[in-house]
Amino acid sequence: MWTDKERSDFQKLKRLLTEKPVLKYYDVNKDVILYKSGRELLLADALSRSYLKDDLGMKEIEDEIYVHVSMIVENLSFSNDKIELFRQETKSDTDLQTVMTYIQHGWPKYDKIPNQLKFYYSIRDTLFVINDLLFRNETVVVPKSLRSKMLKLIHCSHFGIEKCKLRAKSVLFWPHMFKEIEDVVKNCSSCLKYQRKHGHEKLLLRDIPNRPWEIVGVDLFYFQNKTFVLVIDYYSKYVDFKELRAETTENVIVALKSVFSLFGKPKIIYSDGGPQFFRSFKFKDFIREWGLQHQTSSPYYARSNGMVERYVQTIKNMLKKSVDSGLDPYIALIEYRNTPISSEINKSPSELVFGHKINAFLPTTEDFFLTNEQSIRDKLKHSQEKYKYFHDSKNNVKPLSFEKGEIVHIRDKVHNMTPVKVIGPADRPRSYQVQLPSGNIVDRNRHNMYKASTQFRVDEPVTLMQNSEQVQNPEKTENSNNQESRQELSSLIKPEVSCKTRTGRVVKKPQYLSDYVVE
Repeated sequence: MWTDKERSDFQKLKRLLTEKPVLKYYDVNKDVILYKSGRELLLADALSRSYLKDDLGMKEIEDEIYVHVSMIVENLSFSNDKIELFRQETKSDTDLQTVMTYIQHGWPKYDKIPNQLKFYYSIRDTLFVINDLLFRNETVVVPKSLRSKMLKLIHCSHFGIEKCKLRAKSVLFWPHMFKEIEDVVKNCSSCLKYQRKHGHEKLLLRDIPNRPWEIVGVDLFYFQNKTFVLVIDYYSKYVDFKELRAETTENVIVALKSVFSLFGKPKIIYSDGGPQFFRSFKFKDFIREWGLQHQTSSPYYARSNGMVERYVQTIKNMLKKSVDSGLDPYIALIEYRNTPISSEINKSPSELVFGHKINAFLPTTEDFFLTNEQSIRDKLKHSQEKYKYFHDSKNNVKPLSFEKGEIVHIRDKVHNMTPVKVIGPADRPRSYQVQLPSGNIVDRNRHNMYKASTQFRVDEPVTLMQNSEQVQNPEKTENSNNQESRQELSSLIKPEVSCKTRTGRVVKKPQYLSDYVVE
């Protein structure tokens, strides 16, 4: 039996089922209302949104702001004395006080803001004031008077640029902070002294000679407290060396004449910039009288004369092993000259020079052959390109470039860094002429040059002499502008120390130490 309530509910349900609009015929004269999901609306329906009363939740919001502000202040890794110091210096900084006034009373239009404060306008939404300190997000804005001290603390561990930036941006902020950190790291004397050397660039190949003893390399080496001069033929790899009685230019010239009298004088001589070669007037007279061309490698960069350096190492190792084993080193030298250069060329230095192998202790054939210079040059070229391919696959550092008047640092033999001014490109490959603080103009390979952040330009070029290593006279070669730049360059390093003897005689620095700063 149904109750009255159940009966009424049944009638209501029956009426709803039979009178539902979807069950009736569609009336085209009536308006149609379509439902559209809220996420498909481009503009929110403000009338369908319920608003909050003014006083609803304000206390909770204020409590959250207070907690956030307290957390920022408490999380500062500063002592109370340091916070008080920041507060006092902030009050003394007129720029920061003006910014704090803008934050509290409203920012003016952009064109009404002083130029030194326009940087803060772009980040005004992230700035706020807490306890007389200016913050940007969760970092404190450092006053101008404390920025140099903060830079020293940031770089006290001598980390690199990225590490210092990561350390600083977690607690500190001021305009252009990252740029100043880069300047400090790049000009840190300790970091410059112990930084890694530049990687090697792609290999530069020398021109292959057309015949034997056309291009030779010359260098000095030492073995068992004796000095030797080594001569290597770039075409045949034929090596000869002579012992010197004394390490003088005269003895070097006599040794070279002895070698050239056997094989003929070359067209080009490669050597380093040692005093026996580059700085000697006697050697220059010898070059001029014999009609030779003299080319030098970059100072403090032995790789630019790699052929000679490699065979100096080979000969020294051969001498060491010969002495250790009790073998006559000249026997080893004969066998070297009869050994093929490589499996590809399959000819020994003696065959390339004389057309046959020399009589040695190992049995040799007496066959003579006519040297095909073009075939040998093609094989030498292929060997060079093969070596370059494997070298460049591991050494492909992007080359550095320097502009005229730029201040850079150069590394010397003892890894000291000296600030110099770039004069311009040098005649040697990958080298620049630079002006030392003493006024001397020298050549340096860019492998030993390092970028610095301090830069200035010169209006007029410095007058150069043909010999880039020769000492210049500042009174004759520099004008007033160059003297000012020299003074500015000298201020970057320690002044030279002059001393006198008990009799009053001034002790002057030797000429060969002109490239160094003597303390």
